[in-house]
Amino acid sequence: MDKSSHWQQKLQHLLPRLKPHTLNSPVKFEVPTSCRFLLLLSGRVHVYAYHDSVEEPFLIGAFIPGQWVSNEYGAITQLMLHASCNATMLPLSVRDVDAIEKADTSLVLDIHREASKQHQIILQRLCCSKLNAYDRVQELLSSLFVDHSSINHSHSELAMMVGLSRETVSRSLYQIEKQGLICMEKRNITSLESY
Repeated sequence: MDKSSHWQQKLQHLLPRLKPHTLNSPVKFEVPTSCRFLLLLSGRVHVYAYHDSVEEPFLIGAFIPGQWVSNEYGAITQLMLHASCNATMLPLSVRDVDAIEKADTSLVLDIHREASKQHQIILQRLCCSKLNAYDRVQELLSSLFVDHSSINHSHSELAMMVGLSRETVSRSLYQIEKQGLICMEKRNITSLESY
């Protein structure tokens, strides 16, 4: 069972009235202020930001199925979210979160923890968006290695997370591996140094 199905089953067991929201075409979407969290069930949500020195928004990351997007304190209203074709999300309102908390406090804590991790990663990417590609990949790895010494992501997934092309991420990963900081075997990347 994948992460998104796992979350969806847990939540719909507690709140059967929850209905996924599907966007059928690439679209910029506004997150309602009553929405506290979004769980991405399928598709992709790209996160864009603006810089004073750049007119066009630039990609700083992407959410993939099973990841939570937090809107606490209006955090994601500062960013532009674009959903890919057929992105399906499960929104949780403040009322929903309160109901879940009454039934299962640990589940709400898990949601907060997961959403906070994703939000922190997006904020780190926003801060390092002026860095060169190599440094951006380094920053991404250091944030992913916080909880694990090994990660299982394709180069394409990492590229979407950091807002670079797959080829650029692959080149950077090979440079980092040559320095003896990581070991790569197919999708598995292991940290050889403390990040």
